[in-house]
Amino acid sequence: MAMVERMSQLLRDKKELCLFYEEKTRAMAGQKLEEPEELEKLEQTLADREELIDRIDEIDRELLSCRDDSEEGRTLYAAARNECDYETLSAEGKQLFAEGQEIYKVLSRVQEAEGEIRREMEAVMETLVLKIRQSNTNNRFTGYLKQMDYGESKGLLYNKKR
Repeated sequence: MAMVERMSQLLRDKKELCLFYEEKTRAMAGQKLEEPEELEKLEQTLADREELIDRIDEIDRELLSCRDDSEEGRTLYAAARNECDYETLSAEGKQLFAEGQEIYKVLSRVQEAEGEIRREMEAVMETLVLKIRQSNTNNRFTGYLKQMDYGESKGLLYNKKR
């Protein structure tokens, strides 16, 4: 019974951390990154997510140690990971199976959100690259370099030898 309680508590902790991870992931959605503060906020969110990943990995290591402790641990671990036949599980195993399912639901939502965020970030990146290209072709300094015949074609850049 102690093994079931320990694993159940670990799964509840893991689910809580996964929910925090989902919250941090959803906070990243819709950011336009037009202001430096928004970029700093994104960097902090990414750092927070990394910290949560480390904590989740720690819980996974504890669950693995439970698995390696006994035959009961292996059976319960398989139940928590949904790697067994549900009908053959005991009541405790079914409880862990259900808790594992809850974690997988959260992870599935996170996976969907990360796909959306990736597309949003790629769009922001394309916009920024376009702005940089426009800035490089439209500024007076570029015209000055062309007029003075400096540049990569002459082996010089910014009046210094390459």
